[in-house]
Amino acid sequence: ITFVMVTTMEMVFTASSFIFGGTDVYKEVRGVAPFLVPFLKMACVYFVLWLPDDQPSIASAFVKCLPILSLIWFVWLQGVNSYNLKILTGLVCSCLGDAALVWQGADISVFIAGMLFFACGLTCYTLAFGFSPFGLKELVAVATACVFLVGYVLTFVPEGVILYGVFGYGCLIGVMVWRALARFNLKTVIPWRKVFAAVGALLFVLSDVSLVLNKFGWSLPCERTIIMTTYYAAQLCISLSVVNSRLYLHEKDASCVH
Repeated sequence: ITFVMVTTMEMVFTASSFIFGGTDVYKEVRGVAPFLVPFLKMACVYFVLWLPDDQPSIASAFVKCLPILSLIWFVWLQGVNSYNLKILTGLVCSCLGDAALVWQGADISVFIAGMLFFACGLTCYTLAFGFSPFGLKELVAVATACVFLVGYVLTFVPEGVILYGVFGYGCLIGVMVWRALARFNLKTVIPWRKVFAAVGALLFVLSDVSLVLNKFGWSLPCERTIIMTTYYAAQLCISLSVVNSRLYLHEKDASCVH
């Protein structure tokens, strides 16, 4: 995984240099890539050390939080505005959730506490994405998917507080995905930062569904690798949405905001 992450970054930079050399794409990649090096290094540290999750400790919590801490630094360097501050707060909440989940095997209340931290993070991301435009089609699509997905996941969750917690969390992440997708308008230009936000939201779903199913239902093969890889990728994409990029999916002169 470490080799793949480092190699992928090198390939992206090399490809952008070869294909887009001198263009805005190359300039954007070259401008952002150095600030992502700490994140990639910290992610590599986590996967290389691979501290056992059945032996929770402060050290393992710190190592797990290192990639998110590096993303907090990355977002801070992009400047402070309303959007960035909400994403930054969401990352801080996620970091606290990461630390709490290191001890999730000790007591179910710790798992609930971690889930509450992540719920606060999702709320911050949702507020950052905003509620305009409304996105009725996206709402219907996401709500339909949530009914089936959350309903299926809940069949594995034991009754009690945890059941209501997972249900509420599922609704929150559904709202976040809806707001991330609703920002698209295929009839106009689409800033790449909005693409990153949407991809990050979807990866968040994949990571969290894998986590809950592995904890209460299935025994997923390579479960920790799947959960953490998709989780770090999700946070990376959402963090990249703060970059004040001038790149769009459609080459038009337009004024686009977060």
